[in-house]
Amino acid sequence: MIPMVSCNRVWSRANAESDCRTWKDTERARWLELFGSDDPELPRRWARETAYQNAGVYTRYLACVREQGLEPRLSADGLRLFIRKCEAAGAEGEGCVPRTIAGYIGALYKIGRLLSPEADLAWLMKSYLRAEAVAKRTPKLRNTRIVDAGELYLLGKRLVEEARRLGPGAGWAAIGRYRTGLFICFGLIGPERLRALQSLKLSDFADGCAFYGPEDIKVKRESVRAMTEEVEAMLWEWIADFRSIYEPHHDAVWIARGGAPAVPATLYIAMRQVTEAEFGVPVTPHILRNIAATFIKRHAPEKAAIIPIILGHSSDAVTPEYTQTAESIEAARIVGAIIDARRESLEREVRAVTRREIALSPRARRRRRYRNANRRRPTDAEL
Repeated sequence: MIPMVSCNRVWSRANAESDCRTWKDTERARWLELFGSDDPELPRRWARETAYQNAGVYTRYLACVREQGLEPRLSADGLRLFIRKCEAAGAEGEGCVPRTIAGYIGALYKIGRLLSPEADLAWLMKSYLRAEAVAKRTPKLRNTRIVDAGELYLLGKRLVEEARRLGPGAGWAAIGRYRTGLFICFGLIGPERLRALQSLKLSDFADGCAFYGPEDIKVKRESVRAMTEEVEAMLWEWIADFRSIYEPHHDAVWIARGGAPAVPATLYIAMRQVTEAEFGVPVTPHILRNIAATFIKRHAPEKAAIIPIILGHSSDAVTPEYTQTAESIEAARIVGAIIDARRESLEREVRAVTRREIALSPRARRRRRYRNANRRRPTDAEL
């Protein structure tokens, strides 16, 4: 799934009208009453992304029930038809797994409560709870192959080293490699969501940390991520030597081909392509968060208490000494140290395998036989 197009993140009358174009007049009027203002500062019940996604699910539901000749409203019969259609889509490989279907039913419940507050939707909530219970018993598809964070970091570092060998003068062949490699390494050390990572500006860095404003964070609070020395050095090299080639007249950290700011979809697709080519499975920026959490659990279980901090979640189980900004910085440093240790271990393994393969190669065996055959044997006197 490619990230949401940026225009759909913006509140506008035109976007709100597009959301509800196929709805009944009363529902359309209610939607526009709630979300139809062009004033971006107006307080609203939902974030724009939530409104866009929930409205899209309801529009798909209405199209489904109309195709079957039912009245275009929320009903048990309509929901059954919609679920069957989603399941059929899943069978065709379009991704409608139980978790997706449960999310759709939850979106329909939220829309129903919003458009018809007086309606009795207890049946729909029960359907959602049943679907959610099934979803929780169903493993996520991506859990079938979790890429090791150390291996992923090595891929990012290798892309950076390839870009260095080519040099900035090689154009996008080098600049694109450096950007994607740095983006992977940076995202592993501080696994924020794609929207936050993409929003980074040159002014967002100080004292070895990246600062995110609440407007770019899902939970709407500021976030601070510490960088390792290696990632910080790569970042400043990127800014000074590679990003500057296009002389961009903007302060976005990540650029696309030609020098324009990179949109979320650009970073998403670039990362998917290089990871699928390397590991056989695509890794997206969001899955970086899962990889970071899984990595800590596997390789440093004694540090598991920092997982909610790294992911930006709140939890009563988090150790008390981590607090707000200080906790996220310290947690990021711990993750960086763990990944560095794993990377060094992997590099030692690669070197050991390489030496062993060389030692067992036919040429190496011939050299050993030659050296043994021509080795000077001691004389009787020397003995």
